[in-house]
Amino acid sequence: MTLVFPLPDGHHLSISASDKHVHAQRMSGRRRAISVDDDLRRVLMQADTVFPINRSAFMLEGGPGVTLFVRTPSNPAHPMAYCGSGREDQVLLIEVRANRLALLDRLLLDSCLRSIAVIADLGDWPQEAVEPMAHPWVARFQALNMDGPYPRCVRIAQQRLWVDDSCETRERPQPE
Repeated sequence: MTLVFPLPDGHHLSISASDKHVHAQRMSGRRRAISVDDDLRRVLMQADTVFPINRSAFMLEGGPGVTLFVRTPSNPAHPMAYCGSGREDQVLLIEVRANRLALLDRLLLDSCLRSIAVIADLGDWPQEAVEPMAHPWVARFQALNMDGPYPRCVRIAQQRLWVDDSCETRERPQPE
């Protein structure tokens, strides 16, 4: 899996992950390797589905940021045990600092292990269930309650990911 994002400064960010390695580099005319923090490395190495929610980076307080959807197996070491065939779906907020890729926040959307279902079943096609939005919003999706599906959104505030029942794009007060 290789993801490439345009950065606001004209460079590009490339993230490559496999079972054993995660590499990140900043590219312009030449490539420059940047380090990946351990938490982010661990999540990306376990993932069986990764895709960018937004196609380009946006500015956060410390530098450019990107959001990824990541699906990991719930219990990969014990496929026949509790949640052995389950999955953990999450949104990652990643910041590109000077020479490092840092995981700022993660938001679980669906989790077998923790019995969380913030989003209606994503099934085998999560790319179709998550609709990208412009920064500071991240994505819109359908949630379920007793009355049926209703829209929910993920937004960025104070370097964190928040689920919001209102998907209005007007300015909203910051959470405390």
